[in-house]
Amino acid sequence: MKLLHTADWHLGKMLNGVSLLEDQAFVLEDLVRVVAEEKPDAVLVAGDVFDRSLPPAGAVELLDTVLTEIVIGLKTRVIMIAGNHDSPERLQFGSRLLEASGFHVFGCTTPDPAVVTVSNGADASVQVCAIPFAEPAEVRTLTGDETIQTHEQALAALLQRARAKLNSGQPAVALVHAFVAGSVTCDSERLVAVGGADKVSASVFKGFDYVALGHLHSPQTLGGGHIRYAGSLLKYSASEADHNKGVTLVEFEPGVGLQTRDIALRPRRDLRRITGTLGEIEAASKRDKQRDDYVYVTLTDPALPVNAEARLRACYPNMLEYRLASLEPSGEGAPAVIAPGLDDMQLFERFHAAFTDEPFTDEDRAIVAEIIAEINQDE
Repeated sequence: MKLLHTADWHLGKMLNGVSLLEDQAFVLEDLVRVVAEEKPDAVLVAGDVFDRSLPPAGAVELLDTVLTEIVIGLKTRVIMIAGNHDSPERLQFGSRLLEASGFHVFGCTTPDPAVVTVSNGADASVQVCAIPFAEPAEVRTLTGDETIQTHEQALAALLQRARAKLNSGQPAVALVHAFVAGSVTCDSERLVAVGGADKVSASVFKGFDYVALGHLHSPQTLGGGHIRYAGSLLKYSASEADHNKGVTLVEFEPGVGLQTRDIALRPRRDLRRITGTLGEIEAASKRDKQRDDYVYVTLTDPALPVNAEARLRACYPNMLEYRLASLEPSGEGAPAVIAPGLDDMQLFERFHAAFTDEPFTDEDRAIVAEIIAEINQDE
C-alpha cells in the first residue's frame, strides 16, 4: 500500500503583497507528475488547503483543476481535511456527491470521525481516520463532554472515538491538522492559541501506524518516525529559505512495515535570503543564474545607500523585502528604547544603543541636539 502525504497548500496566499497563485499552480503540476509516477493508492491532504476562509476565485479554480487531474485523470483517490485557515463548510461543499468519484473531503468536525478504507485492488488495505481541525469548545459541544478544555483533550476524544471503528488487522493512519509538542515552527504559521495552549502531545496518537500531519510548514518527523509533517507546498516566509519542500511517500509492506520517503517538488522560483553590501550584491547578481527568485535582502552597509531599492530590484526583480542590518536590534538583551522620565536626547541614546553596537560620540550628540532644537522650534 502506498499513500502520498501532502499538506498546507495555502492556495491564494499573498507574500509581501505578491500573489503566489501562479507559483502554486506550477508546483501543483509537479505534484500531479509525482502522483502519475509513483501511483499511490491515495493522496492525503492534511489541511490548510486555502490560505483564508474566503479564498479568491482563482484559488478555488486551481483546486478544482488539480483535483480533477488527480481524481478523474489519474483515477487516484484523494482524502482531504480542513485546517485552521479553511472554512469547514465551504471546503466540504458537495462532499457526499464527490465521494463516489474518489474524492473524500472532511471540513466540519463531527462526534463520529470518518474512517476511509483505502484498498490497492488486491489483498491489501489501509484505514485512514480523517479529523479536521477543531477548537476545544466545538468538540466539547459536539461530544457533550464538559471536561474538554484543551486542544489535546479535544483531539484525544476524537481519536478515541475513531479507534473504536478500526479493524485490528489493517494498518491505521490518522490524518490530522494539529500542533504537536516538540515540533519546529516557522514565521508563516498562524498561531491558534497563545502560550502553547494549542499543542498536543505525541502520545495522543497511540495505536496509529502513521500520523499524517498538517499545520506546521517545516517537514519533520516525531515519535520515532511514524508521526510526520509533510511541510508546506512552497516556502512561505524567510524563515523557510533553507527548507526542502515536497511530499512524503508512505508505504506499508507485509513483513517490512512502515517505510517513508521524501520527494522534492520543483518550484517555479526559489525563495532565498541574501546578505551583503549593496556593491557586493550587485556584483554577485551578475553571476547569479536565478535572479528571478524571490529574495529577502539584508544590507550590511553602515548606512542605507542612495537608491538602494531601485538598484536591488535591477538585480532581483522579484525581491520581496530589504532591510539594513545596522537597524536590527543588536541582541535579546538590548535595552528598552522608551522609558518614562527621559528627555529627547536620552531617548535617542537608548535607541542608538538598542540598534547598533557603535559608540554614540560627542559629534553624534551635537547633530542630534541640533535636529531636536529645530523640531522644537517648528512646534
